[in-house]
Amino acid sequence: MTTLTQSSAPALTVSRSYFHSLRDGRPRWWKPVVIVAAGVLTYLVLTVVLTLIAYGIEAALRGISLVQLFEGEVGFTPLLFGSALLSLAALLPISLVLYRLLYRTQPLGTLFSVEGRFRWRWAGQATLISMVVIGAVSAASLAIEPRNLLTESGPPANPLPWVLVAVLIMPVQGAAEEVAFRGLLGRSVGGLVARAGVGTMIALVVSSIAFGSAHLAGDPWLIVYYLGFGAVMGVVAWRTGGIEAAVALHVVNNVLMGILGSALDRSIESGIDRSAGAGGPFILIHLGTLVITGTILIVAARRLGVVTSGTGRPARG
Repeated sequence: MTTLTQSSAPALTVSRSYFHSLRDGRPRWWKPVVIVAAGVLTYLVLTVVLTLIAYGIEAALRGISLVQLFEGEVGFTPLLFGSALLSLAALLPISLVLYRLLYRTQPLGTLFSVEGRFRWRWAGQATLISMVVIGAVSAASLAIEPRNLLTESGPPANPLPWVLVAVLIMPVQGAAEEVAFRGLLGRSVGGLVARAGVGTMIALVVSSIAFGSAHLAGDPWLIVYYLGFGAVMGVVAWRTGGIEAAVALHVVNNVLMGILGSALDRSIESGIDRSAGAGGPFILIHLGTLVITGTILIVAARRLGVVTSGTGRPARG
């Protein structure tokens, strides 16, 4: 008769939802603090560096001084637009590094889903669903009331560089924000609380507020929009067991709106305006589209049998 020793006994396992999957017996409250501090500091440094590089390239190409650029003689350019997006895209490698340092016993794939990997097939399905739903709602909105998506300023003088920046960089930027705000910060906060339901709710609130605050909006309508945007992404990640569907929804929304704005709105040459008065009730149409698409994604995940909870040893790192 074989006796199981403590070392040979099977490890106890526990099934957890996505936002509660980092829960362990000794939660470290300082880890979310480190995530926020390191993320903000690194982002600010990269923003300054990338902006200075973009300004330097612009000055060299135009044969003018940096002083003239800083004084606004040229305005917002596709290169400056791209540098701003790259600063946000940098949240992806930053999040991967922080996750590896703070949760050393967790496989890197657990950052993406409860199955310990990025589920590419489900991500593709979610992308297709998002494209169909957002595209249909946007087309209907344009047909019913074009002013909801179009402005009276007309397109930029040369929309192609703006569109290329939106198409090439916005997918990485959208994915990076989901990894940072939902995958890293949200789960780190959610794991501090013993009760899964409470931890999940706190994770949704904190990640949504952090996401909304990061956009530095001064307009009440835009503040509501970004908070709602973060909440929708959080609920989708929670109910589908990973960030794939949230990434798909975020990327499709950003790229579509980025293409429309870049190709049809001359005001982009003055910079992205989030100051008071920049928003309005029309922004609720965009938010409603996200809510509808997110709901459809959650239903689709259920019908396709997407795994929404995982079983494994609690994190000790």
